Amino acid sequence: MIIRIGKKPPKVEREKSTSLKAEMKGIVKDMRIGYRTIRDYPKISYMLVIFSAITFTFGAINVLFIVILQGEMGLNQMWYGALQGVMGASGIITAIILMSMGKIKRKILLLNGAFLLATIAMYLFAVIRNPWGMAAILFSFGVITVCINIPASTLIQETVPYEKQGRVFGTQQLVQGIAQLIGMGIVAIIAEYVLPMITLLVSSGILTIIIVIGFIYSGRRGLLEKDYDENGDVKKARINNINKQLEDSEFSIEKPSSFTAGDSSIE
Repeated sequence: MIIRIGKKPPKVEREKSTSLKAEMKGIVKDMRIGYRTIRDYPKISYMLVIFSAITFTFGAINVLFIVILQGEMGLNQMWYGALQGVMGASGIITAIILMSMGKIKRKILLLNGAFLLATIAMYLFAVIRNPWGMAAILFSFGVITVCINIPASTLIQETVPYEKQGRVFGTQQLVQGIAQLIGMGIVAIIAEYVLPMITLLVSSGILTIIIVIGFIYSGRRGLLEKDYDENGDVKKARINNINKQLEDSEFSIEKPSSFTAGDSSIE
């Protein structure tokens, strides 16, 4: 059905590289284009920075999840599979609800709400050791993950030109992957010397600081405004947001109302 009704994307013609050096140059060039494109869109830049920070702090959960379930709570493989199933089911339900809603008019606002819930869930994950309480936390993680991934992907698809979307997605995944590796590496090193609860509480504190700064920044920069205008046009909404930022900035250009040439005045 997808093949029959789907639209074929436009072909992007690329020069064929003949050596590994040329391939590496092409990769570096694509990364530069992706970085510059992300920098040109304030909402995507904000989303990348905050999302990467959350990925970094969630490295503690990725490393300590099995340690807590088996070491501290004594749960077996059946519980592990059941908890993973709860998280997956909640994600599916949330995705269906978001699909039924249609357009999400304030994606950054939804992302901020998901980031806030992720912070609260991380605090709870650090202190709760009850199986049913852990199931509730993982249920919330499934909801949070979908509420982050869907608006983030939709925002890129709606605002970034098609020929640059692959570079933007690639740059985003690269930065988040590096952040996750660093976070997991740090936690893996200190896990032998620090209790899991302390590690998770410290990570939650770092995440709290990042989220508070992100909320203040997004509010002051006007990122919480609607993504569409009255006609539902994404591009015009972006232009309106940029114009507002220019009006609020310290720089202004005044056009002359008239000038005089000789004896005549031209309005």
